[in-house]
Order: sequence, then C-alpha cells, then structure tokens
Amino acid sequence: YDVLLPNKYVPDDLRVGDEIDVFIYTDSEDRPIATTRTPAVMRDEFAALEVVDVTNAGAFLEWGVEKHLLVPYREQSQPMRAGNWYVVFVYLDERTNRLVASSKINRYLDPAPRDLYVGDEV
Repeated sequence: YDVLLPNKYVPDDLRVGDEIDVFIYTDSEDRPIATTRTPAVMRDEFAALEVVDVTNAGAFLEWGVEKHLLVPYREQSQPMRAGNWYVVFVYLDERTNRLVASSKINRYLDPAPRDLYVGDEV
C-alpha cells in the first residue's frame, strides 16, 4: 500500500529508484506516515522520555518523531506531569493498532532472566 513521506523529510538528492530508511507510524487519522527521523525508542523497548502535554486522553511523550507518543491514563503507574521524565515501555495496542507507552513497566520485565551474568551491561 502507499505510505506518505512528507516533503520536509525527502532528502534533496533523492531520486526515483533510490532507497532510504524510514520509520512508519500512523497519524491522528490512522493513515500511515513515513519519516526519516529516528525515534528514541522502538516497539518492545524501554526508554526514559519527557512528557510534553497531558490531555483527557493521557500523557504525550517526546520520542523524536512529529506525532507524540501516548501513555493512556490506564497505563500510568502514577499521574504524569508535563516536563517530567518517565521510564516507559513501548508496545502495540492491539485494540487501536497504534504504538503506545506504559509506565507500568514491571509487567514487561523478566523476573528471572537466564542469559545475564554479573558484570553484563543491561
């Protein structure tokens, strides 16, 4: 299917047939949008991100792409405040088919990882 790459992300030297790396996400109208910007975190990863806004839908995090990342109220371990940083886990919400985040990170941690040893970087 077609995916929009807004002109502001099209490199000046890009030609027909060239390949570029993009990140694809959905906009507020559920249309797939591509960007050449790399998000600070990908699906199924943890990151510390800053809250840029809080609305009736939840908290919105800055993660490096134009559309901010939602943390629904039900996924907040404590009420989030704009300007504060929180560790979150990014996952695909199967109900909405959108990437969202959760600060209830304990449910995503493995309590007994088998492949870690003293001195390993984590």
